[in-house]
Amino acid sequence: MLKNHSAFFRNLHIASDILLSLAALLIAYWLRFHIEVLPVTKGYPGFEPYFILMLPITLIWFFIFKTSGLYLSHRTRPLYEEFTIILIDIVLAFLCLLTFLFFYRQYSYSMLVMGMFFILNITLLFLFRAILRSFLSCIRKRGYNKRYILIVGTDEKAWDLTRTIERHQEYGMEIIGYIRPTVKTPFFNETIRRKTLGVIDSL
Repeated sequence: MLKNHSAFFRNLHIASDILLSLAALLIAYWLRFHIEVLPVTKGYPGFEPYFILMLPITLIWFFIFKTSGLYLSHRTRPLYEEFTIILIDIVLAFLCLLTFLFFYRQYSYSMLVMGMFFILNITLLFLFRAILRSFLSCIRKRGYNKRYILIVGTDEKAWDLTRTIERHQEYGMEIIGYIRPTVKTPFFNETIRRKTLGVIDSL
């Protein structure tokens, strides 16, 4: 059940990232040919060639996003690390797209549009991640979207892990107890002793 639940939200996340990427292309086209960030000297192309480009973008971006590890659990992943993965993913995706366009000679796409698309794509995904993290952090601090943790170990390392989880409420983790590796394993402190539920053989 939990695995299916996680898979659903992971697929939803991938879909939202692809939609944001397609939105970046639309915005880039609009800025170039409607706002005219630079004067248009070679005429105004219709949107149809860029609409056709959405199919390879969807397929390439989906494959890159799906296989990069971007959607592994990020409760304890630093934001800068996630941003780094996004940057690498987009660079790889654009290299694949440019390779496709090298062989696809039906239309000569504006390099300015492609450049703005690249920048906007990264920007939108970064902003979406920052807003999503802020939202999830807020609801986790209020006691929602939690994961319950059972720590195997009653030593100093177990206590260090406990303090880390307690300091970072935005992780949305709650410790329900400890498990002793053996009946002779000592307790690091009284808190761990009170919350110890049994030995590992009892699992």
